[in-house]
Amino acid sequence: IIVPLFENGTVSFSQADRPGVSYIRIPGKSVIDLADDLLHETAHHWLHALEETGPLTRDDGEPRYFSPWRRGVRPLRGILHATYTFSYRARFLARLAEAPGRLPRTWIGRELDAERRALQSSLADLADANRRGLLTPAGVRLFRAHDARRPWFFNA
Repeated sequence: IIVPLFENGTVSFSQADRPGVSYIRIPGKSVIDLADDLLHETAHHWLHALEETGPLTRDDGEPRYFSPWRRGVRPLRGILHATYTFSYRARFLARLAEAPGRLPRTWIGRELDAERRALQSSLADLADANRRGLLTPAGVRLFRAHDARRPWFFNA
């Protein structure tokens, strides 16, 4: 279910306790922005569903790692969620960069470069968390699946 939001200053979001419901801010968005928001929130829903089977981190909620997206220190669970969801955005942008047609290619390239840098930083933090034993076995499997796809971050 998509709930359109028209409130100034509100960003799109989803909540674990409302599975399948995405609140998407509509005003001033391009079709690319709306697709990006839908993809991002869908990734959160996938993670929330996965977390129903058990935790992905041994996270006490203490801020540990810098989030390039929030520009502040966040708990490990937040870093894991951000890395997972923004990797979907990076793949979306990479596909757009290769798509034919009239697209804002300069903007796409700039955004993709920024996502690659942010993901590289957060994947390094997840590797550190893994070495410290802060990921559960399910979290390790998720991280390894993500880490195995790393080469596409740096190509294209």
